[in-house]
Amino acid sequence: MNKQEFLTELSRLLERLPGEERDDILADYEDHFTAGLEAGKTEEEIAKALGSPETLARNFTADYAVKAAEETQSAANIFRAVVAFISLGFFNLVFVLGPFLGLVGILFAFMVAGFAVTAAGVALFLAAVLSPVLPWAVNVSFHPLVAALVGTGTASMGFLILIGDFYLAKVFYSLTIKYLKLNLRIINR
Repeated sequence: MNKQEFLTELSRLLERLPGEERDDILADYEDHFTAGLEAGKTEEEIAKALGSPETLARNFTADYAVKAAEETQSAANIFRAVVAFISLGFFNLVFVLGPFLGLVGILFAFMVAGFAVTAAGVALFLAAVLSPVLPWAVNVSFHPLVAALVGTGTASMGFLILIGDFYLAKVFYSLTIKYLKLNLRIINR
């Protein structure tokens, strides 16, 4: 593969990256070819030493996805970063996707629990308030004032769980970014 073929293939594979980012990468690889030619190597030798454009593009795409997720925190960005890492190989399918999905499942379960506890508290409070007005429709087995207080406490506990889930999600997000960066450093060695 000569210089033009290498750069054309790399450019095609990096088309998802922003133009400025792609141009910087291509300029760096042109510099590699220039330095190699000055050192007396052929374009084919330089291309072989640089590695496969597919592997390079996957690495650059994964790195860019992590940077984007770090700069703008969103669920879409973190999922894009994880998907970009999965494309780097089977190792990442096991060591990135597995733990990521497990932790997302746990976080989702905590959020469902927070909503359920909040809903249960609101339902108990409403039942306590409506039981004196509609005794035939709503039956509270203990004093309505106690039920209202327990409902308020339960709903408050549910809100606290949801607030904790929010902070847990932020910690999970930042740890995922750090883990992906570590993974990228290991792969690029």
